[in-house]
Amino acid sequence: KLRIWQQNLNTSHTALHSLINSEIAKDWDIITLQEPPIDQIGNIRANTHWKVVYPSTKLTQNSRPRAVTLINAMISTNTWEQIDFPSPDVVVTRIRTSKGIYTLFNVYNDCTHDRTVEAMGSFLADNIRNIRPTEDDQMIWLGDFNRHHPLWDEDRNHHLFTTTALTSAQKLLELTADYAMIQALPKGIPTLQSSSSGNWTRPDNVFCTELALESLVSCSTSPEDRGPNTDHVPILTSIDTSLTPSPSIPVLNYREVDWKKFNNTLKKELAKIGPPTVITDEQEFQRKAKGIEAALQTTLEKEVPRTRPHPHTKRWWTKELTSLRKELKTLSKASFTFRAIRDHDSHRSRKEKAREYDKAIKDAKRNHWRDWLEEAGSEELWTANGYISKPYGDGSKSRIPALKTTDEHGNTHTVSSNENKSQLFAKALFPPPPAQSTVPQNYDYPDPVTRWTPITKDQLARTIKNLSPYKAPGPDGVANIVFQKSPSLQDHLLHLFNAVFTLRTYYEPWRESTTVILRKPGKPDYTTPKAYRPIALLNTTAKLLSAIVAERTTHILEDHQLLPATHFGGRPGRSTEDSLLLLEATIRHAWRQKRVVSALFLDIEGAFPNAVTDRLLHNMRKRRLPREIVQFTERLLTNRKTRLRFDDYISNWVHIKNGIGQGDPLSMILYVIYSSDLADIAKGNKELTLAFVDNTALIAIGKTFEDTHYTLLNMMERENGGYDWSNQHNSRFETTKFALMDFTLNRNKPRPTMMIRNAAITPVTTHRFLGVILDHELRWKTQAAQAIAKGTKQALLLRRISATSWGIPTKLMRQLYQAAVVPKVMYTAPVWIRPAYSRDLTTRTRVNPERVETIHPCPIPPNAVPSHTTAIAQNKKDAIKEFEKLKERTMIFTDGSCTEDGVGAAAILYVDYQHIVTLRYHLGSASQHMVFEAEATALLLAAHLLGTRDEVTYPATILVDNQAVIKSSERPSARPGHYLLTHARSMIQNALNKERLTRRSVTVRWIAGHMEIEGNELADREAKIAAKGTHSNSPTGNLPPTLKEQLPLSVSALKQAYNTKLKAIWNKTWKRSPRYSRLASIDPLLPGNSFVKLTASLPKKQTSLLIQLRTGHVPLNSHLHRFKRSDSPACTQCKGNYLENVHHYLFQCTRYNRERHVLQNALGRDATSKAFLLSNAKARPHLLKFIATTRRLQ
Repeated sequence: KLRIWQQNLNTSHTALHSLINSEIAKDWDIITLQEPPIDQIGNIRANTHWKVVYPSTKLTQNSRPRAVTLINAMISTNTWEQIDFPSPDVVVTRIRTSKGIYTLFNVYNDCTHDRTVEAMGSFLADNIRNIRPTEDDQMIWLGDFNRHHPLWDEDRNHHLFTTTALTSAQKLLELTADYAMIQALPKGIPTLQSSSSGNWTRPDNVFCTELALESLVSCSTSPEDRGPNTDHVPILTSIDTSLTPSPSIPVLNYREVDWKKFNNTLKKELAKIGPPTVITDEQEFQRKAKGIEAALQTTLEKEVPRTRPHPHTKRWWTKELTSLRKELKTLSKASFTFRAIRDHDSHRSRKEKAREYDKAIKDAKRNHWRDWLEEAGSEELWTANGYISKPYGDGSKSRIPALKTTDEHGNTHTVSSNENKSQLFAKALFPPPPAQSTVPQNYDYPDPVTRWTPITKDQLARTIKNLSPYKAPGPDGVANIVFQKSPSLQDHLLHLFNAVFTLRTYYEPWRESTTVILRKPGKPDYTTPKAYRPIALLNTTAKLLSAIVAERTTHILEDHQLLPATHFGGRPGRSTEDSLLLLEATIRHAWRQKRVVSALFLDIEGAFPNAVTDRLLHNMRKRRLPREIVQFTERLLTNRKTRLRFDDYISNWVHIKNGIGQGDPLSMILYVIYSSDLADIAKGNKELTLAFVDNTALIAIGKTFEDTHYTLLNMMERENGGYDWSNQHNSRFETTKFALMDFTLNRNKPRPTMMIRNAAITPVTTHRFLGVILDHELRWKTQAAQAIAKGTKQALLLRRISATSWGIPTKLMRQLYQAAVVPKVMYTAPVWIRPAYSRDLTTRTRVNPERVETIHPCPIPPNAVPSHTTAIAQNKKDAIKEFEKLKERTMIFTDGSCTEDGVGAAAILYVDYQHIVTLRYHLGSASQHMVFEAEATALLLAAHLLGTRDEVTYPATILVDNQAVIKSSERPSARPGHYLLTHARSMIQNALNKERLTRRSVTVRWIAGHMEIEGNELADREAKIAAKGTHSNSPTGNLPPTLKEQLPLSVSALKQAYNTKLKAIWNKTWKRSPRYSRLASIDPLLPGNSFVKLTASLPKKQTSLLIQLRTGHVPLNSHLHRFKRSDSPACTQCKGNYLENVHHYLFQCTRYNRERHVLQNALGRDATSKAFLLSNAKARPHLLKFIATTRRLQ
């Protein structure tokens, strides 16, 4: 049956909550609401069991919607659509059923005018043939028509049948007669109880066509389901026709998997394909790939539970509310039964219960939210931030409306079926390749810079570890967590992945993907495909392989410097900040040379989808990448196919013949390669190209803007210039969207218009580039205003989750502020913030950039095998036991030390427990180097001893007392000080290669410091000697090459030294503050985090009380009198003899002697110390108990 619930809610939020948080979705297909509660952005509140249909004028008119339709999410979206209607008071939906098409008009007709009825008449006159093309297609009008007539009202309400009322109703009756509409709700059934008189009337109605009436099963009211704060009862209509349900797509719940059972099942399934071995032919590859896929799918089917359906109620809905709803339902039924007896007790009881129910709903919603926030931990913190940060919606399931498209003749067509929508999306998202290739024939490619080497098990394990565990899977349904929890898979995958390169093959299902269509937030019109964005969900196994290849490709490009230096996007160690700093430096340098600068910001249409595969492969070979990577990319991008997914619909396969798939780990670096030729078009010192993925700016320097404009035009028009790149790479420039900016401080300097391909481009004064607003004078005022606006908006959002007396605890709020607000304000801050000058700070922190360490973005190859093994015991005792069991003849003890004199490192060689030699090295001052560097330098000294001393025997052990250095030594990364570990790693490898030994011959082992081990204690003393100065260094000839020159300054140490000076200035500024003397007597550790630690475990209300007591801004008369909130500052309990301030409240007021006695018994003499009470963690619970029992600060 088609089941419709119709009701006017009188804009009551509690009535809507009561309705939505019932099991109404189980029993009803459509809800038509009139006068629903609308929030400030024009939405109602729903849940995921419904799809909300607003008036089609919602986004084009500012008027408040007074009719909203909810359609059950279990109904296939392919069976219904919305029809545009030019009024905020009518929602028209068309539904395909087993007995034809039903068009539902959800109507709210204002009681003061007939504009809605007139609009319906005009609309039907123009569209009736589309609405009822055949006799089997029916119409139903449901709603609050706000008209009284003897045809439907009770005869006793004859006083309502005035001439004016009958005249108004006549227009509605004429409209029903014109379209043969028959009243479905029988005469005499009232739908509204007047809130003032209690009289029952009939403003709501249901009309339908004749055949619809023949299929009508029932149409009546349900007074017991009226709900709180509304005077209308629901009308329930049931029609004998069936609907097409939406397809059920099971969702796997990986968070509830028993991974031990999962792995046991997976091992049994993998055993069917044999042990993991090297794959030697294509047939075996396909068999193994298919076998692994089958093993995973079988295991998923057996061991991964399905996600249970969401409950029909919100989390805040309680059993008490359900009970109150039942009680109200019973009383509502009784009240309706005795409606003729106006003074019957049931009417009063119903009103009282409705008020109680209404208050209970509001309280439950508010209290649940606040309780959840009060109990929030680190995980819930980011959940709460997501609630307040994501685009504000109505809580329902979204649906893509009918799309509009324009044909070649300029005619607009509407596409409503899901099949046609998917075709429209496919055409927009996956454009075909150009008819002819632009790759030069017989191109002489240079030799690759390096050869491909096999993927290692370490590389595979590391890549799997770095995956996001619960990211949405692709068509195979396998989440990343499966690879992370299934070590038995790794050997199989390793051989399979390496066979992809040795056999030059690929597995066909890896080319399949699912493309999810999502709305772009903030778009004014969602009837165009451009208002949506695709998210590609790839086969997880293929995605893992792509991640490995992407890491290797990036390393080769960076290690051999194969990309333009001014291409900043998608590359490790580079950011938007670097690009903008280079732009600013270029402009200011030109100004100092009495030159001007112009920038042309390009707009590339459809960058990723329009990338041509053969041109990409050409660029990769031209950039000298290994042939194996080029061939892999070709196989990856060939014969791809995807299914579009939106709403409850999954399309047929769409074949992709062009473009770089967004969502693939390789996509970013592939597009960087694809667009690098554009970044290379700048020639000479008067031109510059800045590129960041698909954002590109051409920079020209000259004496006048005529010169710079000519240079920019030449950069675009010359051979191998911008337009040549555009034509060769199928990347169309939208010339009319170019932005031209002329940079100069001379406001009187003329800025002429620039002509490009018959398009006039007028210079602008501001332009957004890489998220930053540039201005032509580089004063950054507009950018600063934007940053303040963003930060203010985010800070205001935080008020939704924290207030003075409730909300997320202070410590977590501080963390959230630093993570959510500060980054929005400080994005690219080094570019546009000019700090205030401080002689004390500036003169002591000037550093020559050439002396600072350079951090290589990719220090070692991704598949590099560690040069040594490592061993870290669980604790100090275990470390000592393991040391005592060592049988190695060669041991090298290392240590690093940081003292007031400086930073030093030492390594001591022992052979057969005999001290052979010591190496020492002084790194520099503590403001320029870190202890981590010293420990890494000590490891470097140890590696040098391994390779140069003849006394060394193998296996050998290097003992280090710093676990961070040991862990990092296996695989140094792009971090400060890691270059030393890279050198140490290389030296250990060279020593082993010299002796033809494996990595197991050297172990870097953790040894606990200061445990009275002779070698370790000696290393500690020698490191302290080395820290005293360069005079304590070992002879230069005994040191490794890296240490024969002064080490570069540490980035971390410089930042730490700078922050230390900032804190010193902060302390001086604080001591000059008028508040210092008062707060210093309470908490002498300020400024600092002492208060954060004190209140870390307290709820917000108690934290707020402590803040008020410490600052004196507390609701006591002394403070309240300042704002005229109290007649006197004196304590009323002490007859006005004392000021009621914090001191009086805590120590003097006689009203609280009993409570104070309990406090003194708990704390003793400390209870008389204000500083102890307000700053000591031991006093905190007793003080809060004192406050609670006095009840003065409630």
